[in-house]
Amino acid sequence: MVARRIENVKRKKYFQAIETNGTLPIPNNLDWVTLSPKVSESKIDKCFFKGVTELKYIIHKGQTKIPKPNIKAKYYFLQPQSDNDKINIINLNHCIKLCKENPLWRLSPQLHKVWKIK
Repeated sequence: MVARRIENVKRKKYFQAIETNGTLPIPNNLDWVTLSPKVSESKIDKCFFKGVTELKYIIHKGQTKIPKPNIKAKYYFLQPQSDNDKINIINLNHCIKLCKENPLWRLSPQLHKVWKIK
């Protein structure tokens, strides 16, 4: 059923994207898949996620090591944990440092929190 809907939308030339925390399987044939786990990645079934476009982790100062993902993606992002709708400068600087030390990873602030989108 879902696969048929995706194909119908594809025929109309719409770009289809999804962001998921990884707890449920996602349909195949989407144009962009963002995986942002909120749990240990070891609890995510890798067979759910073939073709992940980007993998994002929320990081805070206490996390001294870069995640070692077992899911392959095209892009890898670190997002500094915010304080509700305020940027936490300590977490931001920590993520910047981690990204500089690990060029595979890019910085991606949680703009929806800065812009107060709920």
